[in-house]
Amino acid sequence: MKPLDQFHRNRASRDGHSNACKPCAIAKAQRHKGIRHHLGRKRFPVAPKGWQFCASCHYLLPLEEFHRDRQAKNGHSSSCKECAITRARRSYRERAQAAKDVQKLYYESNKPAIAEQQASYVARFPQKYSLIKRSYRARARVAIDVPFAKEDIKRQYKLQRGRCYYYTRPLRKVFELDHVIPVSKGGGNESGNVVCACPECNKRKYTSDAEEFMKSLR
Repeated sequence: MKPLDQFHRNRASRDGHSNACKPCAIAKAQRHKGIRHHLGRKRFPVAPKGWQFCASCHYLLPLEEFHRDRQAKNGHSSSCKECAITRARRSYRERAQAAKDVQKLYYESNKPAIAEQQASYVARFPQKYSLIKRSYRARARVAIDVPFAKEDIKRQYKLQRGRCYYYTRPLRKVFELDHVIPVSKGGGNESGNVVCACPECNKRKYTSDAEEFMKSLR
């Protein structure tokens, strides 16, 4: 007979505690742990100090290979970092594909209503719809163009002498690339249209032309 503090809590039981004491429960859990081996699954005793069995791949790994988890007893998650990242990526792909399937099913089931809604929007906002189409075509054209290489960024930075293209303030380590002619208005990644700008100017300029924006700074 042992005191109740030597037993794990179990809400499903009548007295609120498990039927096996803590040492027996831990020993039983450790007997069911193992690592993968080319000859099959092997049983291992309690993991040495500073090491832990991965609950997914069953490899014995140092604690540095596990993410931190404040809720865990030893302060680390039960799965190693590689298994956790793999599981997260697989879950993300599955959720993204499920969302696409739902959208596709909704579109196929409501084609007439969607077409009617789009026609109504075009009739109410013809200029805005035209701008959206031009922006879409411009983005598609830029995507086909050759991307702006790292050497082009360094060359443009030297041409500007390390200063913002619009406000001539010195650029620090953090700066952004901006299109002089916005992509929504037909601009691309050609040399001379991509410049280095400070984050403040790039945010304030948004989709306006460079001349209009520079006039607003005066």
